[in-house]
Amino acid sequence: MDRFRYGARCERDGRAWTVDVPELRIHTFGATLADAEEMARDAVALVLDVPVERVSVVLEVAGAPGAPHGPAGAGKAGGEAEQRPHRAR
Repeated sequence: MDRFRYGARCERDGRAWTVDVPELRIHTFGATLADAEEMARDAVALVLDVPVERVSVVLEVAGAPGAPHGPAGAGKAGGEAEQRPHRAR
């Protein structure tokens, strides 16, 4: 089964994180980095018409030193944003 992997640029915008997947011209957002990664995966799956389980997104966090954050690191890198328990609507 093929997997679809895309890079995405993520940056803080007020109280949310915006995410761009330039290769597919997708723009979305989430309240936390984990939400942003999940929303990006959902959007890519929708555009490609494939199951979300086959999509992975590697977040490049603007202004953050170090390596991009993948699904495992997304939940750890959000600072105060990660402490908010609610999801963006």
